[in-house]
Amino acid sequence: MKLLYPTLALLALSSTALAQTPPPAAPQMVVVMRALAPPPAAELVLPGTIEAWQETPIYARTDGYVRRWYAEIGDRVKAGALLVELDTPEVDQALLAARAALAQAQANLELARLNFERWQTLVARKMVPKSELDERAASFKARGADVAAAHANQQRYEELAGFKRVTAPFAGTVVLRQVENGALIDSGSHDTHEMYRLAETTRLRIRVGVPQTNLRAIVPGLAAEVRVAEFPGQRFHGQVVRTAGAIEPASRTLLTEIELPNADNTLLPGLYAQVAFHLSFAGSAVLVPTNTVRFDSQGAHLATVDDSGAIRLRPVTIGRNLGTQFEVVEGLAANTRVVLNPTDLLREGVQVEVREPPPVK
Repeated sequence: MKLLYPTLALLALSSTALAQTPPPAAPQMVVVMRALAPPPAAELVLPGTIEAWQETPIYARTDGYVRRWYAEIGDRVKAGALLVELDTPEVDQALLAARAALAQAQANLELARLNFERWQTLVARKMVPKSELDERAASFKARGADVAAAHANQQRYEELAGFKRVTAPFAGTVVLRQVENGALIDSGSHDTHEMYRLAETTRLRIRVGVPQTNLRAIVPGLAAEVRVAEFPGQRFHGQVVRTAGAIEPASRTLLTEIELPNADNTLLPGLYAQVAFHLSFAGSAVLVPTNTVRFDSQGAHLATVDDSGAIRLRPVTIGRNLGTQFEVVEGLAANTRVVLNPTDLLREGVQVEVREPPPVK
């Protein structure tokens, strides 16, 4: 009977220990989403400002006074159309002097020629030494050089006189006029006001910065859809004509230029616009929410859940950032369950309890 009590005591202690052992922990709850097959194309929308195809200030090339101006702002002019006519009295007088200097040089050349031919005859008859003929030959060549210099000077002033008529360098629209009749005009573009500013608006250009992740899809000839808030519901169609060929280091963007036809002059330079590109996806690409991807020193990873409810960590290759979604170009199949906001507690093989939101209708 004495052995019965220790045995009962041990049984009591074992029952107490079992009662204090904690139950096994419940599996961690995770929220998952399905990796989606991408649509045929994604839309990339970038801001930009509409610019004239070419726009240039027009200055006077010669000094003078404005006799008359012919074009007002908003006028559409053809290439070569007369914009301003100048009076240039100083240039006119200098041109007359240059013409007189040329005539004088030509007369001196003729005199030198006659002297040279006369001395050739005297040398042939051995009436004068040959050294005298050499002097006349050198004088004849010098007078020829004088004629060439005088002719060049005359051409210079004729060119300046030709600039009395200021014409449009190309067909376009006058967007600025800063000239009045009788105004004194100084030549050049330094410390002087432009007389006109001319813009070609039948074609427009838009420059946008394409993010680095999309640069492979941007090639010359790619269609671009331009949207302007002032024209709701309208879509203007252009295309990529060129890229800078280098990434801008500060913004990590590729400068891209879009050409936009504007034959009816509906759009105006300076308008803010949005440019939409429709970019296709890689053949094996899938889309996942941006909050499913973890980045570390080894690259990008996703926490996926297999059919047995176990965590599988997968390295993936990320393509474009589409805002709320990442394009996964390698390492993941469509319809795979991926964990939203994965934590460091999710290790390979850990059993989890899955909650999947209902599909959006």
